[in-house]
Amino acid sequence: MTEKNFVLKSEERSVYGRAASRRLRRTQNKLPAIIYGGQKDPLLISLDYDYMNKVLSDEAFYTRVVTIKVGNRNEQVILKDIQYHPAKNKYLHLDFMRVNMKEAISVRIPLHFTNQDTCPGVKEQGGLISHIINDVEVRGLPAAIPQFIEVDMGSLHVGETVRLTDLQLPQDVEFVSSWQEGDQIPLVATVMMPKGGMEEEEIEADAESAVPDESEPEDKGPAT
Repeated sequence: MTEKNFVLKSEERSVYGRAASRRLRRTQNKLPAIIYGGQKDPLLISLDYDYMNKVLSDEAFYTRVVTIKVGNRNEQVILKDIQYHPAKNKYLHLDFMRVNMKEAISVRIPLHFTNQDTCPGVKEQGGLISHIINDVEVRGLPAAIPQFIEVDMGSLHVGETVRLTDLQLPQDVEFVSSWQEGDQIPLVATVMMPKGGMEEEEIEADAESAVPDESEPEDKGPAT
């Protein structure tokens, strides 16, 4: 896996509030954001909207430590929250949290499912793959957090499943989950045979009904 390094140029801003943020977006094509945490005061910044629109389309950006240049200093952060326009496909505001590369953090990372079309349950038995979850929360040092976790479906037959504990994590990275010893380990995916006339969405809902709820994501922080 090729690691990506994101470096963003920003400008510090002293005026905050909805009206000020609206002016930034409309008149300067800037995206307002905040940097917080790390036992430092919150820092209000603005970023080039067009550049961020491109960066935010990259899946890796959501799990990587990002360097934001503010004046003559650098801030090491991760993206914690995005505010969207309620009616338009536009970003309104970003929240970044400072990180210490020597301290563990919790991050939600996506699952990449592979070999789905060639697994015996689909290719030979006519089954359907149901994704129960599409991302997971993990905890570890920032440099050790993977960009994604691969879920190999290549050997599964109808009726077989992948559970959270079947996934491989890098050393010193662990899952953040609410299950206790003796509980059923959360399902990630399963191969199911279509039931007479059931649609794929119904099959997925049927599978989900048997899975215990996962813990809620951590608080995503403040926004201006």
